[in-house]
Amino acid sequence: EMFLKFGMKRNGINKPLSITEPSMQRYFINVNDVVDFILNSLLLAKTGEIFIPKMKKYNIKKLADGISKSQRIIGLRRGEKLDEILLNSEEKANALEKSDMWIIKPFKN
Repeated sequence: EMFLKFGMKRNGINKPLSITEPSMQRYFINVNDVVDFILNSLLLAKTGEIFIPKMKKYNIKKLADGISKSQRIIGLRRGEKLDEILLNSEEKANALEKSDMWIIKPFKN
């Protein structure tokens, strides 16, 4: 939502929408889903679990195309990634999958 609002505002002032890299992928979640996720996580929390919401991944260029046809590619910033991983294979092996989240159980020594 924030990305879209920012883009719409910039689009209204007739300046190109800046995007870092057309192939970049990012996860997005709306505010209402965040609130639900936090409240559900609090109800499920016991001792040391990590809760990760299931989110849809979007291509930044496709999102930008929906906001403005005038775009400017500014390039990756230092340390910025093209893609994000919410749950690696080791964590996934130790996680419980729910319909709306992953719950990573505490590792035992």
